Amino acid sequence: MFMALTFGLCLAVVAFNAAHNLSQGYWRVSAIALVACVAAVGLMLWMPRTWRRIEVYPDELGHHKKLLQRSIFFVLVFMVATGNCGI
Repeated sequence: MFMALTFGLCLAVVAFNAAHNLSQGYWRVSAIALVACVAAVGLMLWMPRTWRRIEVYPDELGHHKKLLQRSIFFVLVFMVATGNCGI
């Protein structure tokens, strides 16, 4: 879950920067946005390995699906909330 939240935070920084730049009518890439993009790409490459380690364990109660759904939900909430703040 930590990795998904960190990924969501990185994408949220990029979404805020993009929304702010579009609302101001110029496009300027900040150093923080570049670092966030690099971190997001690194996390995207790291996540499948981690997910494969999680899937090794049996899932009788459906916890894998809940974890995946909640991770996706929080990533989307982070991105939408910061995108709206950037405008």
